[in-house]
Amino acid sequence: MPERSYAREHWPLINSVSLDPTTDNVIASSRNTSSVFIIDRVTGNIVWHVTAPTVCQQHCAHPINSAGDLIRDNGVFRPEISVPFSRAIIVSRQSKQVIWEWKDSTTGGLGFVTPFMGSAQMLANGNVLICEAATGRIMDVTEGKQLVWEFVVPQLNTYKKVMTKRVLAEMQRIGFMYESNAIFRAYKYLPSEVPWLKGVESVGP
Repeated sequence: MPERSYAREHWPLINSVSLDPTTDNVIASSRNTSSVFIIDRVTGNIVWHVTAPTVCQQHCAHPINSAGDLIRDNGVFRPEISVPFSRAIIVSRQSKQVIWEWKDSTTGGLGFVTPFMGSAQMLANGNVLICEAATGRIMDVTEGKQLVWEFVVPQLNTYKKVMTKRVLAEMQRIGFMYESNAIFRAYKYLPSEVPWLKGVESVGP
């Protein structure tokens, strides 16, 4: 079901679209319907999909190989779970089952929660870079689920300089008007991919 707090024009909120290089099909993530689906670019038909409880209000769904997709599962409105938790998951195309996941196991999941935004990126060494968007935290996690690097954005700011008065009033109404270090997504690039950044100090390993 779509989230009832959103206006009709906000449905179904497609928050990521990517291209499958092996099939040329489109992979889309619909946050408000808690579903990830693949669209055949020739016929327009949906040829694969996965929904709750596997993914709940998810973001950043994209293929990492022909067998699976990496998804940032936010975890809001997870069925039969009273306290939400977020995670990064790899979902098998064949079985639609989660074949790898990372969540904060030390707190039962409570130490890693972002109800909106976020990303997960498979790195060349097999690690996964995870963005906990609402708290401005970026993490580097190994395939064995070990946290090896972490960074928290230190700057706090509001949306006052970039939003219209109408949007700001609505954000005030729903309780979003506060200083935040939130970031939408985070990606790691090789030096060869961003040669124009020569001389900029790195914050990662």
